[in-house]
Amino acid sequence: MSPEEWSLDFGVHLDGEVIGSVDLRAKNFSDNYEVVTGSWIYHRLQGRGIGTQIRHAAAVFCFDYLGAH
Repeated sequence: MSPEEWSLDFGVHLDGEVIGSVDLRAKNFSDNYEVVTGSWIYHRLQGRGIGTQIRHAAAVFCFDYLGAH
């Protein structure tokens, strides 16, 4: 990992239980300010908007705090 190439993983918790994950990855970040994301939520919890909410939170973090474009 370096300022140029990095990854960051977040656990998604609901009522004290880990229910998923969202990850952020970047290559040449200082040149292109692009971040790739991925996420998963347990199948039994899909369809409730939780995945949408965590992807939105990840996007806000990337744009507002990391300066991604």
